[in-house]
Amino acid sequence: MVDKDWKRAFREEGEVFLNLFFPETCPVCGRPSDGRETSEKACPLCLKGLKEITGPVCIRCGRPVSSPGDFYCGECKNRGWDASASFEQGICLYPYAEVQDGLLELKYKNRREYAEFYGRAAAKRSAELIREVWKADVLIPVPVHALRKNLRGYNQAALIARVMGRELDLPVEEHILIRTKQTTAQKKLDPLERLRNLRGAFACKGDVSGLRRVVLVDDVFTTGSTVESCARVLIAAGIEQVYFVAIGIAASGDTPMTQPRN
Repeated sequence: MVDKDWKRAFREEGEVFLNLFFPETCPVCGRPSDGRETSEKACPLCLKGLKEITGPVCIRCGRPVSSPGDFYCGECKNRGWDASASFEQGICLYPYAEVQDGLLELKYKNRREYAEFYGRAAAKRSAELIREVWKADVLIPVPVHALRKNLRGYNQAALIARVMGRELDLPVEEHILIRTKQTTAQKKLDPLERLRNLRGAFACKGDVSGLRRVVLVDDVFTTGSTVESCARVLIAAGIEQVYFVAIGIAASGDTPMTQPRN
């Protein structure tokens, strides 16, 4: 008993020391946050003010639409995805502007702990859809090229997917879908050029037998070219239906920043 009390006291003192010199920061705004008020480690003000995408939304990609009578957004209509797309459906949690700072910190500044907040939020928001409607067999994070992963040390989409898998009790397959080539920057390309740029960038590796419905997980949905390209590869390999969940979605015509501002 004494030994357990000593270990607990030592751990608590260690946490105080770490928080003093390396304070936890809010995964939304990036400011120091002691995390005592919420299990999500986010600022109470950020949690209260964070705007989720609720509706009406495009039934294909989850992008907000201007009228409740619109089933598809302008982006999907322009690309013919109102008639047919390789992916069935997807949802996005927040407008990208709401979570841009946190996602960039997660992606480029080694704030891996932010994946806990975003993964739990994604699991909570998509749980019924994934289990009851999509009836997903597995979660698959959108891959990054091996060179980029080695330089960064991780794939932010995989970190989010692992949290979702834990919360939803679903397997996460990180090696079925791989990125086979590095592509040029997408930010200055139009949607068609993005698809061309991604041609041959992904491949399906390993046995997918027994998997019928999969959910791709990514941090940001911009034009949908990446999700569409991944879905095409998975469908060609034998997957029947592909869905996706993304944390942020860019407003129509917007291009998210690709590096942190500071």
